[in-house]
Amino acid sequence: MRKRLLYYCYLFIVTCLLLELALRIYNPFHFTVKANSIVLTANKTYTIYNNSIPVLPPVATHTKNSLGFRGANKPHSFSNYLSIITVGGSTTECYYLHDTATWSFQLQQKLHQNFSHLWLNNAGLAGHSTYGHQLLLCDYIVQLKPKVVLFLTGINDVTRTDLTESDKSNIKSAYKNPGSFLSQNSELCNVVLNLMRSRKAAINQLQDTYIDLAATRNDTLVLSQPFIDSVLHNETDLLPAYQQRLQNLINTCRINQIIPVFITQPSLFGLGADPLTHVNLETYKLEDKRNGKLFWQRLELYNRATKAVCATEKIHCIDLANSLPKNSAFFYDRVHFTNDGAKAVAQIVHQNLFQYLAAQFPQHVKH
Repeated sequence: MRKRLLYYCYLFIVTCLLLELALRIYNPFHFTVKANSIVLTANKTYTIYNNSIPVLPPVATHTKNSLGFRGANKPHSFSNYLSIITVGGSTTECYYLHDTATWSFQLQQKLHQNFSHLWLNNAGLAGHSTYGHQLLLCDYIVQLKPKVVLFLTGINDVTRTDLTESDKSNIKSAYKNPGSFLSQNSELCNVVLNLMRSRKAAINQLQDTYIDLAATRNDTLVLSQPFIDSVLHNETDLLPAYQQRLQNLINTCRINQIIPVFITQPSLFGLGADPLTHVNLETYKLEDKRNGKLFWQRLELYNRATKAVCATEKIHCIDLANSLPKNSAFFYDRVHFTNDGAKAVAQIVHQNLFQYLAAQFPQHVKH
């Protein structure tokens, strides 16, 4: 038995070493987070063939520029530009939308009518929470020194309990424990860690899906208010850590002379009925013991927390969550935007951003 155990240990170690060597030669997993640093893919074009979300075009082009963002490359005389970067998760990246259909691109087109020497890039990364935003800010954006960063936050922080300690480490070489050392230096450990994160994201319903309200209109669930209150009560314990992460983003921006602007996260679900299908968005069943009302009220906890931090710190905040109509024409699932939804988001953000930017950067305003 002892010899057998030693043989299995030997076999396990050799297999891990061979996998590590193979992944260092070629790693087919293109994760955007490696341990405590961000890894971006630059100068790459994806052709997305869509056969699962009927409200989106069948083919879309998704391009990453030389920075690893979506949008035009960094211009010469960058300091002379009104430079803006949008940061968020998948609702900012808009992975399945064509380059010119994302709300960031649409916003850029609108701002071009008001401002000269404007440059806007989309740095959204699917699945990223405020923890990932902080890493992106420190690893990439601070070095670029844009004038403004727009943060669309909230949805990927819901129910996240694994961020508080990790958020304290923003330096690539900071090893808090043997696990962080291995994830930083081992390709195999990093792949395993990211696959575990992806599984958790899938369990928490953070991956894109398609919801056909008309076909599932009979999927209803009424939850008692005491039950909803109990779920929300558990969630409130996570809000202080979320607000601290927002504060960290603000502090990092201020130290580097970057103006932060925050945008709250909208959702299809909540109170009222969908104007297209007339489905009740409050009692629509999303999963076991979860309906539209609970989903929205839980998300609103984070939106209100965002607005509270912005009010205290006197940071411009755009309440997109309560400005974008709850309409299935604008969403293809709980939170992700259709082409029409991205246009509506760009319109609302522009309306709430133009005067603010004009006051901050009058030299760029077109007369």
